[in-house]
Amino acid sequence: MNPIDADQKLAIYQKARQAKNPDYDGKFYVGVTTTGIFCRPSCPAPTPKEENVRYFEQAYQAMEAGFRPCLRCRPDLKLPFVVKGLHPEGALKVQQALEKIHQGFLNEHSVGELAANFQVSERQLRHLFDLHLGASPKQIAQYHRVMFAHQLVTQTDLPITQVAFASGFQSVRQFNSRFQAAFERTPSQLRKGKSRKLAAANLVIPYPDDFSFQRVLAFMASREIEAIESFSAEGYERNFHLDSGTGRFRVTDDAERQALLVEVETDDVRCYMTLQARIRTLFDLDTDMHSITAALAEDEHLKGGLETVNTVNGELQTVPRLPVAFDVFEFVVRAIIGQLISIKAATKLANRLVNAALEQGVLTSQTGAVFPNPQQILAMSLDNVGLSQSKKATIVAVAQALVDGKLSLQPNQSLPDFYRDFIAIKGIGDWTVHYVAMRGLGLKQAFPAGDLGIVKVLAKQLGKESITPKQAQQIAEKWQPYGAYAALCLWNQYG
Repeated sequence: MNPIDADQKLAIYQKARQAKNPDYDGKFYVGVTTTGIFCRPSCPAPTPKEENVRYFEQAYQAMEAGFRPCLRCRPDLKLPFVVKGLHPEGALKVQQALEKIHQGFLNEHSVGELAANFQVSERQLRHLFDLHLGASPKQIAQYHRVMFAHQLVTQTDLPITQVAFASGFQSVRQFNSRFQAAFERTPSQLRKGKSRKLAAANLVIPYPDDFSFQRVLAFMASREIEAIESFSAEGYERNFHLDSGTGRFRVTDDAERQALLVEVETDDVRCYMTLQARIRTLFDLDTDMHSITAALAEDEHLKGGLETVNTVNGELQTVPRLPVAFDVFEFVVRAIIGQLISIKAATKLANRLVNAALEQGVLTSQTGAVFPNPQQILAMSLDNVGLSQSKKATIVAVAQALVDGKLSLQPNQSLPDFYRDFIAIKGIGDWTVHYVAMRGLGLKQAFPAGDLGIVKVLAKQLGKESITPKQAQQIAEKWQPYGAYAALCLWNQYG
């Protein structure tokens, strides 16, 4: 077949954009001159006029032309998993590497260290980035720093010096130079020109129309570890200990801005980039819920578990969001403790474990009341926490496997690989693997088929007294690759 000419390609792009066709996501990008942002073709935002649109074949090209990524459809993260002429695994590695870049990984590490996370050489990773993005990891990181700084300058009242270091720049001079080159104005000039009042917050995280802060908060609140976190009608607070900084953050909802406001107390502002990425994951803000809802909403087993969200255009039925744990190891231990007992009982024991770590001096004043890491678990006694011998042994075995490198809790792995490594540990069963994969690592294909609530709901729907986990798993095959969201719908019906 002869290659299409420029006019034919433009006609295809225009038609796909007008139809918001998700099949073209990753094949081209739409720059909107009136807003200065660029989007995927399927972006749910109002469709701009054709005269206000520019088309790009790579996200990097849009950034090079001065457009910043849309915070609603996140075109800079949503690369296609299957790219013509390339193995899908290559696109997946680029996708995962982009996510680590957005967490600030290259602010403190080299491209070689980034490549090692994905079991490829630095040369291979650069080659994959060039194929998929037409830019190197370092170039993408530089643009992300500028875009992150743009958010802080235009949305918050953080001092400019703090913005520079929070965005990963090594000096204020370097920051001013890069910022002015990207936006043709200095940070101070851009902030002075803002007509909208800046938020008295360290981070402002916009969210989509179909997001309900209170619903996600309610899901998380029943699992509160009091020494670490607290919930209220207004928001969520948590202590944190990251490689880039330690402190406490508070998240509240600003409905007028349609954004989460994050207030941070920390010893190092360089943690902001990682913190924003972790909070976005915690509230599942980067998932395309429109596509998942379209795939699952009409299923007879799941539609009773949809949630109603109030939007500017009225009520909307949507699949529930998947809150992914802020601290993955903490969630692993919680899942082990929660085997065969209620959420309330498991939460009580998790609180006792943290208090025991504080009493034993395993958690120092420098780290504060955060959940103990694997090394700290191995250094403390679990005898007076109230755990059974088998659960204590399993928690210790998991901590040792992580220290020895026999288990990884990184989200950049496949479900089969994680299943193989985690199930090999004594005391870990199928339910725990899928539950951790789902809510700890955010693997969307995970489906805890042996979950009591899931089995009971499906049995009732089928008019049976009971069904087996294997039968539940067979039913769930039609919901892939969104098994985790199907599980949330079933849990909603279980109550």
